Amino acid sequence: MIREIAQITGYSEDYISRREESLTHSLFYDLANQMYGYSPEKESPKDAIFEAQSKVIQQCASKGDCVIVGRCSDYILRDMDNCLSLFLHAPLETRTKRIMHIQHLDDKKAKAEIEKTDRRRAENYRHYTHRIWGQADHYDLCIDTRLGKEFVLDAVRNALALRQN
Repeated sequence: MIREIAQITGYSEDYISRREESLTHSLFYDLANQMYGYSPEKESPKDAIFEAQSKVIQQCASKGDCVIVGRCSDYILRDMDNCLSLFLHAPLETRTKRIMHIQHLDDKKAKAEIEKTDRRRAENYRHYTHRIWGQADHYDLCIDTRLGKEFVLDAVRNALALRQN
């Protein structure tokens, strides 16, 4: 997906991967750099990436079965009848333990990383969708991942089966 977005926008894959799903430093920083640094005739890089990403997501979804994680895809594909949108979540404690294990961080640093990532995702989602990230009524199914991998997979399979009938 990143390669296709790079081809559409002309930006490097590295540039896109660092910017595609989060506003950078703060909302104020991004407003100043994304809106005021560009004229009405020239789209900001962040907006150009989002537009290209939206096209790629729509193309992937129109070709057949696919899984798209994040990237405001629930919003981008909201009008597709055969799309199942999910929001997977877990309590901070569960997520903290996971990040501590994966990234070898202490409790405090893991929580800070999660909060920073969540804040960036929420700001990005709000900016492009004018919605609240993680709000249940924007998704077909919201699942607490503490229920286990098999539960999550069964719930998704069942929802897909119902969607196809």
